[in-house]
Amino acid sequence: NNNVAYASIDEGSHSHGGHGHSHDHGPPTEIKSFGSVLLLFALSVHSILEGMAVGSEKDWLNVFTVTAALSVHKVLLAFALGVKIVDEGQKLSVHARSVALF
Repeated sequence: NNNVAYASIDEGSHSHGGHGHSHDHGPPTEIKSFGSVLLLFALSVHSILEGMAVGSEKDWLNVFTVTAALSVHKVLLAFALGVKIVDEGQKLSVHARSVALF
């Protein structure tokens, strides 16, 4: 009987005498979720600065132009935040709070 253990570092799985299983060797959930919280905070500060830029405009045409550009920009940022939250496996309540804050 030749029981040889094979390990696959890239996939995080290995075999023990005919049966295999995998482990999550990534950071703990608490550390993973910190990334989305930090991103949400950074995007919130970013949004405040964008609002200040719109508020500093004197010409109404520039206000509408900058607002339109920032709206497209914000959609892309919201997508990035959503991908980060989904990647971390967060609950639906976290999604809802993040949308409300963003």
